[in-house]
Amino acid sequence: MAYLEAAAALPYFQAVDFDLFGAEKDSVQVEKRPWGVFDTGIVVAHQGTERDTLLALLGCHFDETGRAALYLADTNTPVAVGGGQIIGTSYLPKAGIRPYVGGLVTNPAPSASIRGQVRESQHSLPIETADVIRQLSKYDIAQLREWLPPATQTRSLARVMQHSFADLPLLVEHTTTSPLAHVSLSGNIILTSNQRLIIEPTAQLNNILLIAPVIVFKKGFSGQVQALARDTIILEEGCRLTYPSALCASSSTTNAVVLLGANSAVSGAVLAVSTGPNLYGATIRMSPGALVEGQVLTSGQLENCAQVHGSVVAHQLLYRTPSTFFTNYFINATIDRPILSPHFITTPILNSASKTAVVSWLQ
Repeated sequence: MAYLEAAAALPYFQAVDFDLFGAEKDSVQVEKRPWGVFDTGIVVAHQGTERDTLLALLGCHFDETGRAALYLADTNTPVAVGGGQIIGTSYLPKAGIRPYVGGLVTNPAPSASIRGQVRESQHSLPIETADVIRQLSKYDIAQLREWLPPATQTRSLARVMQHSFADLPLLVEHTTTSPLAHVSLSGNIILTSNQRLIIEPTAQLNNILLIAPVIVFKKGFSGQVQALARDTIILEEGCRLTYPSALCASSSTTNAVVLLGANSAVSGAVLAVSTGPNLYGATIRMSPGALVEGQVLTSGQLENCAQVHGSVVAHQLLYRTPSTFFTNYFINATIDRPILSPHFITTPILNSASKTAVVSWLQ
């Protein structure tokens, strides 16, 4: 497995055999496969009639940007901070910080609002949006068959499905408009839908991929899942996505939106990226009490930031009230980078130059 972690350039779906100790007595086969914003690693060791297999979900360590609390692009607008804290290194516009007090912005900013080193950001984001969209675009339903091995099987949805990561991915097509409810799906399963995909709290989903134009998790859902949408993802009130999960809305033509409901929580990664005509079309909107543990990236705006235990990269912040909105206002929110565990392993899509590491063990 250490060999597989070090072989960053290993092509997908191409198993490599070698004699581990050069004694011509044993053999090891390693293979890497894409799995949403992560990879899977398969290691098979055999000597004579003995055989052992080890499966792992692979991610990577944080790069310099991921180790910062906030990277906010320089749009020549200062950041107004009120009732919140940013803890950790912050990359902020050259215009600096201003405090927000009772609807008024005054100077100078209180030092308690920013705890950590402050550096100047650039006009562009340190993560290339087009590269992220390119990597996620292979999960468009129309492109899946182009890169999945020909032997990949397609099956109809069943009430209970479990599929090992030692085998090729299993494609499951959800062809009706009915919500996904009272099912148990676990393992190496890619569930696709050409329509709005609604996930009821009675659905038990463990480490599978969901692919649809719009994905909606209904109030109270809990599971471990990666949701990949080309338009919108909605996480309703009280939903819990456990580590390592991911919500990814991406589009090269339209706006990409992720909505996090009140008191919802995601542990992993939340992405909204777009290269459409509207520069700020990509939006991540957080409701009161929403929490993201891990990494947040939006090529557009992070609206009404609530709580992030980890890192945020955004083109701009937005604070919206029932009557109006304010650009680059950080109000009653918290971004805390040091609180994230040093053992937290993240996605290589946002940290492409970092060292590969094991996220979790698979079956």
